[in-house]
Amino acid sequence: MKYRTIKRETGFILLAVSAAVGIAFGAVWAAKGQLTESPWLHQYFIPTVRGESLFVSFLHTALSALIFLLAVFLVGTSAAGQPTALALMAYRGFGAGFSAAVVYDTLGLKAVPAVLVHILPKAAGMLIIAVFAVREALRCSCGLACFFAKGESGDGASLGLYAVRFIVLAVISILLSAADTALNSLFGSLLR
Repeated sequence: MKYRTIKRETGFILLAVSAAVGIAFGAVWAAKGQLTESPWLHQYFIPTVRGESLFVSFLHTALSALIFLLAVFLVGTSAAGQPTALALMAYRGFGAGFSAAVVYDTLGLKAVPAVLVHILPKAAGMLIIAVFAVREALRCSCGLACFFAKGESGDGASLGLYAVRFIVLAVISILLSAADTALNSLFGSLLR
């Protein structure tokens, strides 16, 4: 006898709330004076203005996105990875909120155009990619938990298909990083 499970979609609202909590926490963290230069906090959402070459700026943004995707991919291969995947979603939001707060703290009201041009497009794109990645990780992790509990996989998903989805997200992240680098080179004067 086959067991049928109700196919539930991973809630976009849950992922958006995780990102929003991360954004709020990052902004509060920065507002409390916890401003550091650590890339673990700003995750290269802050545009560089210290004379870095365009290639180095692109490399930092792309590597940050790829490391995040690799972490989410690995979490999804665990049957108990759901809480960690949601925490990673909040962490990605933390970087966006922290970066925006740092730019506001540095530039004051002049930061509005800088945030709108330099941080908001990249943050929106990277957070959308993060939502898709975390959604896939949650699905894979739930599928593994179901397999271990019942002995059968519910949806026929494979590790190969899971990996292909992350490769596509990685390519999109690299393209987004390149577009962000071009945007920073065109409108770098907004940060001064």
